[in-house]
Amino acid sequence: MKSDGYHSCYVLLTENVFAKNRRFSRDMNPAPL
Repeated sequence: MKSDGYHSCYVLLTENVFAKNRRFSRDMNPAPL
């Protein structure tokens, strides 16, 4: 039960979402991390 294509696509999607969330949080609450 190993589908590398699906896993890599899922990882790319989640990383993209996390990056957007991080950017959104920084814009809404600009605080130096």
